[in-house]
Amino acid sequence: MRAKASFTALTLALAVALWLETGCTASAPADLPEVAHVSQATIDARRADGVFGQPDFVRGVAPVLVSIDTVNQPAGLAVSPLSSPETILIADRGESRILARTPSTFSSLWLFGQSSFAEGRPNGGGSPTLATLNAPDAVAVFSTLIAFVDSGNHRVIVRGFGTDFVLGQHGNPSTNNRNDGGISSTSLAEPGGAAFLTNDGETRLFVSDTGNHRVIGFRGAATSANWLIGQGSFGTADPNRGRTTPTANTFDDPHGLAAHDRESFLAGSLFGLWIADTGDHRVLHFSWCRGELGDDPCPNADIVLGQPDYDTATPGTSETSLRAPTAVAVDVNGGVWVADTGNNRVVHFPRRKVVADIVLGQPDFTSHAAPTSVSDTTLDAPQGVAIDAHGHLYVSDTGANRVLRYLYVFKAADCDDGDPCTFDSFTAGACQHSVTTFAPECSPYLCDTVKHACQTSCIPGAGCQGGSVCTSTGRCVRPCSGTTISVCPTGKQCADGWCCDKKCEGQCESCGVPGSEGLCSAIPSGRAPETFNIPGFQPRATCASSNSGDAECAGSCDGSHRDECAKSRAKTTCGYEACNDGVATLRGQCDGAGTCVLDQRACGTYACDVGGCRKTCSHDFHCAAGALCVGGACVSEDHARAGGDGCEIGSAPLDAPSHPFAWAAVFLGTAAIVRATRRRR
Repeated sequence: MRAKASFTALTLALAVALWLETGCTASAPADLPEVAHVSQATIDARRADGVFGQPDFVRGVAPVLVSIDTVNQPAGLAVSPLSSPETILIADRGESRILARTPSTFSSLWLFGQSSFAEGRPNGGGSPTLATLNAPDAVAVFSTLIAFVDSGNHRVIVRGFGTDFVLGQHGNPSTNNRNDGGISSTSLAEPGGAAFLTNDGETRLFVSDTGNHRVIGFRGAATSANWLIGQGSFGTADPNRGRTTPTANTFDDPHGLAAHDRESFLAGSLFGLWIADTGDHRVLHFSWCRGELGDDPCPNADIVLGQPDYDTATPGTSETSLRAPTAVAVDVNGGVWVADTGNNRVVHFPRRKVVADIVLGQPDFTSHAAPTSVSDTTLDAPQGVAIDAHGHLYVSDTGANRVLRYLYVFKAADCDDGDPCTFDSFTAGACQHSVTTFAPECSPYLCDTVKHACQTSCIPGAGCQGGSVCTSTGRCVRPCSGTTISVCPTGKQCADGWCCDKKCEGQCESCGVPGSEGLCSAIPSGRAPETFNIPGFQPRATCASSNSGDAECAGSCDGSHRDECAKSRAKTTCGYEACNDGVATLRGQCDGAGTCVLDQRACGTYACDVGGCRKTCSHDFHCAAGALCVGGACVSEDHARAGGDGCEIGSAPLDAPSHPFAWAAVFLGTAAIVRATRRRR
């Protein structure tokens, strides 16, 4: 996305006119020293190229006399393009004033909080008014709006809504009570930071109410907060809500804030609010959510810098830890700069990364001691950071009583904003970012151009790129075949018709299991491997054995075993019933090793029947060869004849097969019996 300027540029004359209402202006004297310059000094070289508040880079003492060129313990910073060129606003806490300087020479344009550049007393030496300050900690600007965080007076002075007004003192500009009237939605205690954030044309001011361990939000010119995080209600003020450890929605002495609204949404940045949670040694990010009253920051942080999780508050010195950070700023590429005060350094976290890649003020990420001497590479308890439209970084080197500038030079290599949903290019000396929905980093999913991240799910029939299809479970998977294996992304294997996460050749695993397409998964219990074979691929072996009768003992896919089928348990009934050539085969039992042990028995004198041996007979053909049916039982032919059995007429059925001379033998036998009977008579 093309980076847009956060504010509407106005002319210098308009800016000066605005501050003239209650501020004081001064012409830059002819002999005003220009900002000191160091050859080849850039952020990349970790060396400042400009200094204000000191005559050079090697001095850092507090000023003896207040002047137009001095600062005393500077704190929060802000960049305002109300004039051309831009102005850098400095909360000069030690002198109870706000200074505005040009970025090229740091020459003074105006001040707020004192009657002249030579004054530095709290509230000008008198009672608080709408034109005085007491140890201000921060300043925030947006368009024609400005907020002075008047910490010592427990209030915030707001200008630009048509009239000046006060937050934190029930609207009374002449009081400076801590939690005036009690802790509520209108009270403040040592506020330490502020930021404007707009959305859909509505402006909100967020204030870190440091002494009450909370951050509160005000809509427009309202003096009563409508948004709260860090406490359970507007009437409580315990660090981390009284817990011994923090959570994703608690604070301990929050200070600096940084915000990005939709109008100034920069490529790669996160829409929402960054908060330096000083006492918990971390920086939190709260995204923008839609609520009952419109859009507001979400109630729980979604990014933490400086800690491994939301429940830890351990100070440290490394690429992933912080020690009492007090300020935060977001650069044009969405990176986050943090004033890591307790480590005497400023660190940079790339967009959406929790590991810092740049450290300023220290030689490495493991050093944290305050400097023994001041230079253009040292920092002493910095408490303010700001980024201008050109990417230059400004740092309040609080302990050295100075403000430093670090020059940022755009290069083609810097244009990668880390956002997969933008196409980055370097044109005419500047980075260009165009939105795209088809990013190689997101394949096979599309880009979410609203959240500036890869989508992680799809809708059946849509939401995938690169020839992938959306499955019934909302996953993008690319189909393939034996002739198009090359279409699979690097690291994927074509298996079972899908670009699979691995080779997937186990007997009971497949990349075609419904709901898990593209993932090598165990074949569900009760499903045979051959049901997942895809045409054109070499079929896997089935669970059944090639040996007759062993199919039931070979096992089946049980949903857990992948490399082979699970064997059936021993003594499981298996096999079949049959009878052939006088031998009956009965059902047997599995031996537990995949083989069915069958029960085979000889039928003896009986013939085979369906499923086994016959046990009775009514005809001789019910008997085996060499046996006759006698009285319903099959006996051997020799045994039958020895007993005189087996010769009765009619013992064979009418339709039984007969010898060609059988009837002739019967006739001759009958005639012989008749003749013998006549002789006896």
